[in-house]
Amino acid sequence: MIAQRQQTENYVITHDPVPIYDVFKFRRFRLNLIGFLRLPLGVREDVLRDVIKGCSVNLLANYLARAERSARMGRLKT
Repeated sequence: MIAQRQQTENYVITHDPVPIYDVFKFRRFRLNLIGFLRLPLGVREDVLRDVIKGCSVNLLANYLARAERSARMGRLKT
């Protein structure tokens, strides 16, 4: 995920933008889901998950998988 290239005698570390892009994609997905469900923007995570579960167990599984992937990407050192 972190690419290195040599510039003269120093190493320059460049960061792969894909993990950050995944975090932004999840945030957009979450906001779209909140809007679709007509919930307030400040909805708590547990309430959001309960509403999603009431709509579709498959959607909840998708949401949880995306949330986990986004959380992992957010914990990477950038």
